[in-house]
Parts: sequence; C-alpha cells; structure tokens
Amino acid sequence: MKKTIGCISGVLLFFLWCSQSLAIDSVLKAGEISTLLIDTTIKVTEAKKDKKTGKILSYAAYFADNGTIRIQHHGGETEFFNWSVKRDDTLCVINTARVWGSGPSCGYLVRDNQGGYKVYPMKSISSEKNKKYVSVKKGGHVLTFSNIKKGNQL
Repeated sequence: MKKTIGCISGVLLFFLWCSQSLAIDSVLKAGEISTLLIDTTIKVTEAKKDKKTGKILSYAAYFADNGTIRIQHHGGETEFFNWSVKRDDTLCVINTARVWGSGPSCGYLVRDNQGGYKVYPMKSISSEKNKKYVSVKKGGHVLTFSNIKKGNQL
C-alpha cells in the first residue's frame, strides 16, 4: 500500500513539474505583452557579450503607451526606438541596431523562472496545436527583461 501511494505521489509530482515547465516555456500572447510593457520601465540584459567590449550589456528601457521606447545606458546615453505588438504574438522593435541589426526586428516573450521574461527570435519558436513554445534546438534567447516597474523610472 505504501509503495502504491509513493508511486502515485511520484507520478503526480512529475506531472506538476511538467506543467510548470510548460507554463514557463509558453509564449506570451499579444494582449499579455501589451499589458506587461505599456507604461513600464524594465532592465534589459543582452544574452550575448558585446563584440567590442566582451561584456554583457544591460540598460534601462521605458516602454511608453505611444509606441516609443526610451533606452538609458549606464553612462547616461539615451536612445529612442519604436515598438509594437503584432497579432502573431510578437514584440517588434524598429531600428535596434545594437541587438538584431537594422530595420524592424520581432521576437517572442517567454516567462523565465526568476520573475522576468526572455526574448527569443522568431526562429526559436515552434508551434503545436495553436500553442507556441521555445524550441531549444533552434536557438537561444537574445534579451532578458527583468526588474519590471510600472511608470517611467528613467
């Protein structure tokens, strides 16, 4: 009897762990992205080291409700970009030469297990039965969003 209860408990724990893992790896929907980012200041950390300095870059970004982003670097330098959320659940940023190259670049937001979000390029996402999820085989994340605070904190 004790072995049966132990096995059932183990199976239930396994399913609980799997469902939490899937929730973490699920792509945010367009409405969730808008709600998360509108009138919000976040810390943005690039996933790859800067080619010139060899350091991981991070900066603060304010996502205004008018579709602009104000980025403030640690040295005080400020940059402005535009952002939008598309129906296919992608966050698109225009003129982001530092991260993805010139022109509009789009990616998906995925909750991480530390209270933040990771941004994945479109090639890193797979679909199954109308649900999008991260495909580790296709590539890693490019940005991490953390320290999310409502309002303009710059």
